[in-house]
Amino acid sequence: MFDAAYFGTEVGTLTDSTVLELGAGSYRVDSASIEPDRLTSFRVHRSVELT
Repeated sequence: MFDAAYFGTEVGTLTDSTVLELGAGSYRVDSASIEPDRLTSFRVHRSVELT
């Protein structure tokens, strides 16, 4: 996961990061876009394991 404000070439050089470790299996990914004002937007993803 990275801040979209960074250039793609900068991503590998960032020291702050988040790791998402998922076990083997099938997952559904839910996504939502949130735009609280015209200058701000972000996307949220949720991984739900299918049983």
